[in-house]
Amino acid sequence: MPTTCASYATAPHVLIESNGLPNHTSSYWSNTHERTLDGITTRTAETDHPLFVEPSCTSYDQMAPGNIEDFNGSYSMTVPAQPTRASFPATSPEARFIASSTTALVLALGLALAVALAVGGWLAGR
Repeated sequence: MPTTCASYATAPHVLIESNGLPNHTSSYWSNTHERTLDGITTRTAETDHPLFVEPSCTSYDQMAPGNIEDFNGSYSMTVPAQPTRASFPATSPEARFIASSTTALVLALGLALAVALAVGGWLAGR
């Protein structure tokens, strides 16, 4: 079963849905080989999944437990059909985080430059 992803326009929104499954081959699709690692056994299937391929970089006894289709990655998301740029006040947690991160980065770069210049001066004077 390949990835199913669809979008539906329902003004004023767009609905995006996916089953969350990848559409590529893998040794982790269900197959007829039982795998056990660290006491965890991965169930076997009656037939190999159409996207299953034999492991090429490892062996069955070294593969992590679990199959791709055991993971539920399905989702749906509704977004505005005509989004607008978000603006948050300077006092919001997001704005404070950005400001403090930028300040910290500038201070760290300044300190690194000062140390580099001091070490360079010291080495030049030797």
